[in-house]
Amino acid sequence: MEKNPILSILSAILCLITRELSCNGESVSGNCLKADREALIDFKNGLNDSSNRLSSWRGGNCCQWDGISCENTTGIVIL
Repeated sequence: MEKNPILSILSAILCLITRELSCNGESVSGNCLKADREALIDFKNGLNDSSNRLSSWRGGNCCQWDGISCENTTGIVIL
């Protein structure tokens, strides 16, 4: 089966654009993105957590917080 060179080029460009948008140029290597961390903190601050269930939600790496998972290569939070 013959590959279409234009399709290959478009795929490569899409991969680069997607990585740039998702990582915003940050080096993540297992750490969550700053924007995701800030969004989670804003969400937490809007809750009444009287039982302190979100007490682990502190520090710089939200991938290590209880109930939070991140995609390994991009650091994007996935729930």
